[in-house]
Amino acid sequence: MAKAGFIHCPSASEPDTAKCFFCLLELVGWEPNDDPWEEHTKRRTCDFLALPKHFDDLTMEEYYMLELTRLKTFIREVGNRTINAFEEEVAATRQRLVNYFGSGASLPAPPPVEDEPAGQEPGGSASGPKEPTTSEL
Repeated sequence: MAKAGFIHCPSASEPDTAKCFFCLLELVGWEPNDDPWEEHTKRRTCDFLALPKHFDDLTMEEYYMLELTRLKTFIREVGNRTINAFEEEVAATRQRLVNYFGSGASLPAPPPVEDEPAGQEPGGSASGPKEPTTSEL
């Protein structure tokens, strides 16, 4: 299993879960006669499995390029999960709003806005800015 990139990641509901450390493929329901390499390659293209030589024989440059690919895969996976969770929350919020406003319920009216006296700028006075008093300094 390890030579095919899998690590054992059991959970209470799935005690035989294995996940590829590289492409993050997760497989459950392993049978005694399952070939990890075959199961891995028929479900996803994984650069770890496509290595032209044994992992221990990689040069530093080859290792870093492989690690860069692994990190891209990880970031893409986390990003996709985050986007999916956000889209689900948006859909749920949209549905709650439709249910709320579609049921005839209404929001409380906002408080009335007091009109400013004619000729007066909002927040100021008609005669322009006032000089600060000594107590305001």
